Amino acid sequence: MKRNFFLLIFSIAFFPFFLFSQEEKIVNIAGRVSMFKAYKNCFYFLNESEGNIWRFDQNLNFLNKIGKRGEGPGEIASLSNFNFLENKIYTISRDHILFFSLDGTLLNEVKIPPLEGSILLLKNGNFVEKVRDFSYERGKVIIQKIRFLDRNFKKIREVLDERLKITPGFVFEAIEPFIRADYSEKKGHVYVSNPSKDFLLMIFDENGNEIGKIFKEYKKIKMKEEYKEKFLETIIQDPHVTSKEMAEAIRRQTHFPEYFPPYQCFFLDDEGNIYIRTYERKGEKTKFEKYSSDGVFIRDYYLEDRRINIVDSHLFISFEGDNYYYLYEDEKGNYIMHRRKIRKL
Repeated sequence: MKRNFFLLIFSIAFFPFFLFSQEEKIVNIAGRVSMFKAYKNCFYFLNESEGNIWRFDQNLNFLNKIGKRGEGPGEIASLSNFNFLENKIYTISRDHILFFSLDGTLLNEVKIPPLEGSILLLKNGNFVEKVRDFSYERGKVIIQKIRFLDRNFKKIREVLDERLKITPGFVFEAIEPFIRADYSEKKGHVYVSNPSKDFLLMIFDENGNEIGKIFKEYKKIKMKEEYKEKFLETIIQDPHVTSKEMAEAIRRQTHFPEYFPPYQCFFLDDEGNIYIRTYERKGEKTKFEKYSSDGVFIRDYYLEDRRINIVDSHLFISFEGDNYYYLYEDEKGNYIMHRRKIRKL
């Protein structure tokens, strides 16, 4: 009895340690990283400086580079995104899809017709196209569409058409509702976020048929001045902002809403579980809501992300297995990978 009592006290005292263990490591990468993803026990970093992708193992040992900047066959004219399908990595270069093995070997190059937006490839041969455009007919309006295309790039159906009007007198909306499509290869589900009005995330099969949704009451969170300042500071520190005049113009032209959108974005792990990143915080931690691949609520997590790029945080967070990762840049210019082990209760 006494032994069990001390075991209970020990377990309670060290419960947070056993539930969550975390570590941080430097990523030895030369160049500017503009995106990272975890996939099958490896990490992939989009190196904007070189125009390629760097691959590291689980211990952050460098393995190989993928892709080469250029205008010729097998080269990538402008690398801004990449995805995975069936143990291959693919990206779009103008009117071609380039397929690489994970070790960087070019496998195939497929010509595609001109498209309005970016695409996701699905296992059944269909595509998901995400379009972001502008209209100036009645003031500046951001148009966002998600549509399913067949293997011949013919439209099957459009599942989202959302329009956000820029507040008159401004050029930018600081917290633009982040509409995104992502694909779980394991489950064969496509997830489409639409936090423009409600806490809504829709689930589709590979043919664009809606098979579920996550929908809940939106609890409004008022935006604080300190968040606005940090947001603007992050933008102004970007290397593309090259003068004080440009920085000041961004400050004047950026509109902040009174309240945050219902949520920021979502992420999928390798099992198809969904992690929705909200704007609710406790100290240096942000609330993530975890759902099953079918949209059933599992539980909340408060996860540290105190030094992340808050403007483009969706590009620097990844979930794989029971691990949560985020990438940030420290004061010395080093990229730091933060890993937190999330163990099942």
